Amino acid sequence: QTLIERWDGTEWAIVSSPNTSPTQRNILLGVTCMSASDCWAVGYYYNAESIGQTLIEKWDGSAWAIVNSPNSSPTQRNGFEGVTCEPPECWAVGYHYNDSQIPQTLIEEYSALKIVSITNPASNTIHLQCLGVPGAVNRIESSPDLGPNNFSTLVSVPVDATGAFQFDDTATAAQKFYRLAYP
Repeated sequence: QTLIERWDGTEWAIVSSPNTSPTQRNILLGVTCMSASDCWAVGYYYNAESIGQTLIEKWDGSAWAIVNSPNSSPTQRNGFEGVTCEPPECWAVGYHYNDSQIPQTLIEEYSALKIVSITNPASNTIHLQCLGVPGAVNRIESSPDLGPNNFSTLVSVPVDATGAFQFDDTATAAQKFYRLAYP
C-alpha cells in the first residue's frame, strides 16, 4: 500500500493516501511539489491480473487523490519512477514492457492546456471524453483555428472526484479545435 510522509519542519508524520484497492499492491517511487498545496506522486499498482499499471496521485493541500493515467496496454507492465513539474506541465517518466517483454521508455505529460483537433462526423455532433482536475470546475474552450486569442469558452464543467467528464458539442465548422483549461 502507498506510504506518504510529510515533514512539518520538526518531524515526519504519515499522511493518509489512497490505494487502487485494499487487495492490490500500490507502490509510489517519485514525488514533486510546486507548492504546499500542489504535489504529485507517481509509481505503479498491480491490477487484478497482477500486471503493473501506472499510478499517479495529486495533493491539493488537504488530501491525496488518485489521478487517472494511461497505460500502453492493460496486459503490459507499466510503471512510473519519477515526476517533475514546471507549471503548467508535469512530466512522469518510467517504463512499459512490450509484447516481447523488452522494457521501453514511458513518458506522459499532464498539461494545464490540452488541445485536440476533431474533424466533424456526418452528424456534426462531437463527443469529448476528458480528464480534468478532480473536484474542480474545468472549462472547455473551442476555436476554429489554433490562434491563441481565438479560443472562447463553450462550457464550464464541474468535475467529480475521478476527474473524468464528457461533453457533446454541435459544430458548424468543418474542423474545430478544443482545449481543456484547468483552474
